[in-house]
Amino acid sequence: MSSMRAVIALGAGEIRVDTIDIPTPGIHDVLVKVHGCSLCGSDLKLIAGDMEGIKFPLVPGHEWSGTVVDAPSAHRDLVGRRVVADILQNCGRCDFCHARRRNLCSALIEPGLTTQGAFAEYIVVPAASVRAIPDGMSMDEACLAEPLSVVMHAFSRAAPRANDVALVLGGGGVGLITLAALKRAGVGRVALMDPHVDRQEVARLLGADWAGHPSDNSREILSTCLGRLPNLVINAASRADGLKTAVTLCDSGGTVCQIGYTSKQTVEIRPSDVMTKELRIIGALSPTYPMEASLESLRNLGLRRLLTHDGGLEEFSTLFELAKQRRDGAIRVLIRPAN
Repeated sequence: MSSMRAVIALGAGEIRVDTIDIPTPGIHDVLVKVHGCSLCGSDLKLIAGDMEGIKFPLVPGHEWSGTVVDAPSAHRDLVGRRVVADILQNCGRCDFCHARRRNLCSALIEPGLTTQGAFAEYIVVPAASVRAIPDGMSMDEACLAEPLSVVMHAFSRAAPRANDVALVLGGGGVGLITLAALKRAGVGRVALMDPHVDRQEVARLLGADWAGHPSDNSREILSTCLGRLPNLVINAASRADGLKTAVTLCDSGGTVCQIGYTSKQTVEIRPSDVMTKELRIIGALSPTYPMEASLESLRNLGLRRLLTHDGGLEEFSTLFELAKQRRDGAIRVLIRPAN
């Protein structure tokens, strides 16, 4: 068999499922049969044409798990292994790589964003990038290791502490993973703000001390429910105005972390608010946290409930709209290429 089925993003808002050649692994690569790949918010923007720097046509998909089915002789021991992969393929030579900030490498290659991704039956990745899925972990759940790695990288920059009061803006997949990881890290009081009631309920199941709608009275509500305003606000929403909300709600001396991708959206913020409260505003990009550690952490977070819907490649358009419109409690939609 030399061909496979794949989702192809042809341009802004234009996708089709088609037959393409199965990629051939190079001497340092492996061929993986994709078990599942979840739809990330960045995939929604990419396919809609709202992600910068994308060259079409492209097979998207970067939150995946699968089984190694072919490899060169030097890596034959990987055949049959259940794996995920570190999707960042950096040059290793530039100043950012030397500074251990490989996510900022100007020559970065990311399957699903710059090269063929995993909304396909097969994907090729460097053998050095694959990580074994722990025994006892489902391959469905392993698809969440990549977004968890993004969240853990954000933590390495925002440095949450046990005595913090934290607020997560946005109850999509990354926002809910952030909430669960903050609670697991021992942060005492954690709230989540999202306009969707079903996502608020999932937040409570994951341990949120408060979950509710944004409103004109949010400062008073948070102060009352949490005992004080949050000193750590993580904007996991894909809307730029979330950053303005974060600056408004963050307590003096606090930290605002931008993790949600908002494309070309802009927002007005009063610099005086940042100055008079001495806020620290940081960004967090890409899954730079070690994937092995993310897989280990994934065991204890109870995130399987975030995978709310699934289907095969031929159902992609329907599932894409479901995720885009957040219908029927959709959080993370899993595409199963083998279905």
